[in-house]
Amino acid sequence: MSGSGGGGGGGSFQSEEIACDRLQFETTISSPNPVVIALLQVGSVLDVTVQGGATNTIVLVFQGTAAGGIVSPKALRVRECIAAGTIYKANVIGMRGPVVTVRIVPVP
Repeated sequence: MSGSGGGGGGGSFQSEEIACDRLQFETTISSPNPVVIALLQVGSVLDVTVQGGATNTIVLVFQGTAAGGIVSPKALRVRECIAAGTIYKANVIGMRGPVVTVRIVPVP
């Protein structure tokens, strides 16, 4: 009998959950604010915040102004971790025109 290995769907999130203080990933800024993006350079550091509302969006803030958000499979976990008290920063690691790549990292 074969085929019972099941790699199935439900319940696997628990084992994939990364501890908040170890959660790091790269993503691009979505819905970028062109005024703020023009101020960024590789090495710039942005605050990672949760904007309340219907969907609790992750917003990246530079010098007090929203630069844009993030769309990532890990965004839900970031929101949970921020709600639990973990602080994150977004380090700009690449820029190609309006496309800005950041690395999201916890603040020790």
